[in-house]
Amino acid sequence: MKAEKQEKEVWLEELRRAVLESEERLPERKLLGLTLSYGVQPREAEALTERLYQRFGSLRGVMRASPEALVEVEGMTENAVLLLQLLASLSSNRIQQKAQGALDDIGKWASFLWPYFYRQRQERFYLLGLGKRGQIKCCELLGQGGDTFVDLDIKRMCAVAMRNQVAGVVLAHNHPGGIATPSQNDIKFTRACREALEQMEISLLDHLVFTDEECMSFADSRMID
Repeated sequence: MKAEKQEKEVWLEELRRAVLESEERLPERKLLGLTLSYGVQPREAEALTERLYQRFGSLRGVMRASPEALVEVEGMTENAVLLLQLLASLSSNRIQQKAQGALDDIGKWASFLWPYFYRQRQERFYLLGLGKRGQIKCCELLGQGGDTFVDLDIKRMCAVAMRNQVAGVVLAHNHPGGIATPSQNDIKFTRACREALEQMEISLLDHLVFTDEECMSFADSRMID
């Protein structure tokens, strides 16, 4: 017990020096190892880090892995899995709060919206409402459902857009199954949304379809004008 306590104290001192005193950015493997030391014994963290890299290829791959996949790695504890999930959620929330300046092109819309869908296992549908200069007016969840469907109400979409006095709308939803190709229902619904918004003199700027790995743009694919 005494040896374990001393080991923890040595690790905490190393962590303090690495994070607070170092002027250099920590290598990803080092960062992951130090993080895992909260969920496993410090002496096991380095070997566990290597196994995670072998399985998922990179720190990003580790952070995007599902809990089911993480727990299959030898040495992973429930506490370590929970810790990584919390860090992934924290990172996602921080990205959502960092939108700066005007959101005036497809790349900026996708970057802003991606965290809302990252690692979601249910289909979700959002409306991003923008002003004339691309300023964010609202970003609201319109619906969520199972792994392959979501119930949507065009009247509700129009009400949200009108209430927030938006000039343009970017619709976005995810495909948890991992394929960003829109379905025929997606295309039909998008056209109905465009017609409804046009009646209120609001532009449908785009409809984005997300997976954890990619994003498909209706506008970029010329599925809407």
